[in-house]
Amino acid sequence: MRRLLWLVPLLFAGCFLVNSNEVKITYDVMPPQEFAQDFGNTGGNVPTVPCNGNAALCAAVPAPAGTMAECDATSRDCALSADLTPYQTVNLSQQSSFPSQVANSSVISDVTINNVFYWTQSNTLSFATPPIDIYVAPSSVTSTSDPSATLLGTMPSMPAGQLTAKTTLPLTDAGKSALGTLAKNYKTPFNVLAHIHVTVTAGQPVPSGKIDMFLEPEIAFGIPL
Repeated sequence: MRRLLWLVPLLFAGCFLVNSNEVKITYDVMPPQEFAQDFGNTGGNVPTVPCNGNAALCAAVPAPAGTMAECDATSRDCALSADLTPYQTVNLSQQSSFPSQVANSSVISDVTINNVFYWTQSNTLSFATPPIDIYVAPSSVTSTSDPSATLLGTMPSMPAGQLTAKTTLPLTDAGKSALGTLAKNYKTPFNVLAHIHVTVTAGQPVPSGKIDMFLEPEIAFGIPL
């Protein structure tokens, strides 16, 4: 139903920056990394079912796969929600085209995350997408609430059905630093996680449709001269 594919083989981008101390080689992560979420083809609107704080009254509300009915504290009516955290374990050292210049260097002086781009190829969702948080973490971490997970950036909300052209993901300083550290230790696997929380209230369309989004990081490795 969902998948997150992140950081598959790196393709050498052919860009060198040289200063007196190091050569910096910039790589784009190619092909772009896809993650998709499919809510199926359920139609209609979420029925208005008063719950007055009693979640048990929402058991009769049909909930599509991947969602659950709960009592909305604001409207005091039943609503549908989904809390999704797909993740992918990444081991750069096992990528067939991991740059040999990096693998053969005895020292990596630094790693810089230049950019992370994202875009949507298709979007048939019946509801506006919430902001989607992207995290990086050690391979043992599978929850974004774990203190070892670091927020890399957040994709802003999009209206139902809207496509997004190639756009730069706003990155946090902590996220860039964390991903740079994980990439520098390229023989140690790590996780990339997405956190998506959806809430659809009474009278709104039942969650349906699919979104297909792509991510393309740009990473630079510094190698001493």
